[in-house]
Amino acid sequence: RNHASSLTQLELKEVVPELEWFLPCGSGTPLADLPKSVPAEAQSGAGALGSIRDAAAMPAPRKRGISTLVLCLSAERAFELAEEIQRGWKTKPTILVAHGGGRRKDQVARQAAAVAAGVAVGIATPGRVLRFLAEGSLDMAGVEVVVLDLAPDRKMRDVLTLPETRRDFFGLLRSHLTRRLGADRGARLALCNAK
Repeated sequence: RNHASSLTQLELKEVVPELEWFLPCGSGTPLADLPKSVPAEAQSGAGALGSIRDAAAMPAPRKRGISTLVLCLSAERAFELAEEIQRGWKTKPTILVAHGGGRRKDQVARQAAAVAAGVAVGIATPGRVLRFLAEGSLDMAGVEVVVLDLAPDRKMRDVLTLPETRRDFFGLLRSHLTRRLGADRGARLALCNAK
């Protein structure tokens, strides 16, 4: 699917992607294979993906940071991704989406506390990331890799085709990610679209 052709004029005007933003990986790369598919020279230093590829210990994440941030469509997809990451990356991700019982405020508070302590691999929806940023519990300076999960759900929607997540993703991109993306700025973007 060509997402570039479905961008609004405002999105095209405000966000012009640069090649240096992206990690070189195959277009159909499953998330579980991402660390192995990105060439070592493209992974900065001892980053999270390099540690996974080399079967080394994960580096300690920064306080109020998420080393590898996986953005997905929904809570259902977040749990699918968590299983895939545990199996393929041999690390347990932190799920940062609305799920389970209890009050939403309590869920957000628990997740914000986890983020404040530092998270190696976090799976979230763009809206939840924006909320953490607005509340000050997340600092984008700690993000090394942003993985955009483009796998479609049963209704063939993904992060960029569902209006709510699309709006939140482009809001996140405009307000927080564009100044961090690029090999020389510290964070890179990876696109994964295979289930």
